[in-house]
Amino acid sequence: MSKRRGGIGVTTRSGLLYAIGEHDALTSNLTSRLSDCVETSDPKTDMWTTVESMSISRDAVGVCLLGDKLYAVGGYDGQAYLNTVEAYDPQTNEWTQVWHSCFIITLTLFLLKQFLW
Repeated sequence: MSKRRGGIGVTTRSGLLYAIGEHDALTSNLTSRLSDCVETSDPKTDMWTTVESMSISRDAVGVCLLGDKLYAVGGYDGQAYLNTVEAYDPQTNEWTQVWHSCFIITLTLFLLKQFLW
């Protein structure tokens, strides 16, 4: 990664590693800054590349791959815990807001099924 980061969400897609969100200091440090940064790494080249940032900074964000998109779920924005979801499309290098609560329920059930069964 381009710098030391904590509280990131991590997932893989097509052989690439994605590091999403962060804080730049110990969480107990009041000067800790949150970030909307998203980086991807290709293990074959050992190179990190910055891609499009999320619309809001997120620390301790949940991340998963569903279909061909990456999803950033919840997290902490420095003031409150979030109940929002953003979807990243690697083909277009764009993030979009996912507002529907039915999506959050479906995603939660999908993740529970993947990890519990």
